[in-house]
Amino acid sequence: LGDSLPCGFCGESGHAACNVYLLVKKKSATIQTNCRLAMSVKYAWAERGSVATPCRNVPVICALCPSTLTAGNPSAAQPAQWRYNMEEHLATAHPEYTSPRNPDAQQHLPHAVWTAMATTEEEERALGIPQSKIPA
Repeated sequence: LGDSLPCGFCGESGHAACNVYLLVKKKSATIQTNCRLAMSVKYAWAERGSVATPCRNVPVICALCPSTLTAGNPSAAQPAQWRYNMEEHLATAHPEYTSPRNPDAQQHLPHAVWTAMATTEEEERALGIPQSKIPA
């Protein structure tokens, strides 16, 4: 497993091929990446998770990062971060915002960013995270 911002498919870090993008059209989203272990994912299903598959680690668009959409291409794929990497992404790319790793920052984290990265206690428990590691 990579040390920093691991790929949600292969688990490695630092490979340009593993950069992930999210193409959002109307009510559907498509994951785009060149990761060697990428597989087809039904985004809406994976984002919801289930009892059998509780992991909801899907790419999410960071609302704090500059948009790459242009008037000429309003539906292009946007750079994204894997949900489980958002805490590290915020700490490194947006240290001025409050986050779990930076609770004393000057600017409050927008609600939309918090909800995009949020995991539930049930999800964490179902994934086998020890209760002592789940924040109260």
